[in-house]
Amino acid sequence: MKRKINTIIGLSLGTHDSSVAYIENNIIKWHIEMERIVRIKRARGFKDGKRIKASEVLCDYLKKIDIIPDCYAFAGKYIPEYNLGKGFKLVHEQFKKAHLPDNINLHVHIEYEGKSYYQIDHHIAHAAYAFYTSNFSKADHLVYDGGGNKYNDIKLSTIFIKSDGRIIDLCPTNRSLGRLYAQAAKSFFEDKWGAGKVMGAAAYGKPGPAYYEDIELSNQLESEEYINYLKKNKEKNGWDYISNFSATLQEYYENRVLEYLLKNKTCNNLCISGGCGLNGYLNQRVLEEEIYKNIYVPPSCNDGGLSIGAAIHANYYFNKKRITHNIAYLGRSFVITEDLIKQLTWNEEVIYKPMRLIHLFPYVADKIAEGKIIGWYQGRAESGPRALGNRSILCDPRIPDMKDNLN
Repeated sequence: MKRKINTIIGLSLGTHDSSVAYIENNIIKWHIEMERIVRIKRARGFKDGKRIKASEVLCDYLKKIDIIPDCYAFAGKYIPEYNLGKGFKLVHEQFKKAHLPDNINLHVHIEYEGKSYYQIDHHIAHAAYAFYTSNFSKADHLVYDGGGNKYNDIKLSTIFIKSDGRIIDLCPTNRSLGRLYAQAAKSFFEDKWGAGKVMGAAAYGKPGPAYYEDIELSNQLESEEYINYLKKNKEKNGWDYISNFSATLQEYYENRVLEYLLKNKTCNNLCISGGCGLNGYLNQRVLEEEIYKNIYVPPSCNDGGLSIGAAIHANYYFNKKRITHNIAYLGRSFVITEDLIKQLTWNEEVIYKPMRLIHLFPYVADKIAEGKIIGWYQGRAESGPRALGNRSILCDPRIPDMKDNLN
């Protein structure tokens, strides 16, 4: 018999975008992405000469805030270096033995030394985060990113979950659409995580048949071969090749996803999650094509939201409750006091002046019009990679040199 669970820690520990979330009495109290702690984008690589370990950083954070939950929920793969304790190891040993079923209920739950331990698949965590924070009673789910996790020779990168729970593997060869963006980003910008740069470059190019042939070539070459092929074309043809290939890739990507949706649709509601859910051009196209009446994309739909997905899935499993509150701002906040401002303004040349909001807004508008760059801070930090008004950089995009000044 399942016991009632009041407090849940959700964890996602990986090579990038690791995070931790906390649910108490059906409310997500907070969500912290590791990059906000180590101050390195996507929390990858090295800091101070040492490789960043998600387990060390996030477990140290949990010790500092001194929370011992009723349940630990875990998304994705267990890596031995995490050293999170025997409960995590035991639940993962059972999880490895589980074959992926044809429905959304892939999870393993054990009780160990008075605590519940709960593990779900990477993509199911993505789907749970989207569905259980939406207001849909039923929905189709498109879950897609550049990779995923492999269990028992099954590796998923793009899946479609029908409203009845059946899972469709859309990329059985693992030639995922997200992988194409990662390969292009690595080839053009020396940054496999730079899919946003490829999307940006698409706005400057035009799709063409020759570039479609280059995209299809990805199905014939191994990843490194394909990256080197794109690099050679970039070196030969420069920005024209980058922008036109990117525009073609965006069109190809949109058409493929629309094809998936039209073929598999089972209802009028769609949840989108996974890192590829950050492709705003595609999300707009899905709306414009009116394939679905309602579409929902949660703010942290990339891997940074997996900890929330794990915690939410466990919360529904134990308590049969969904999340109904706003989930856009789950990060940390600080009370702005004069003492804090003095600590931050260590440079004597920095001038600060308290203002009432009625005066602040026109003042900031005037400064933006003058070409100034504004750092805007208010309330709790956003959950996810998009600036939604609480931690934002504001400037006038009409100024020709603004991009260079900003960066």
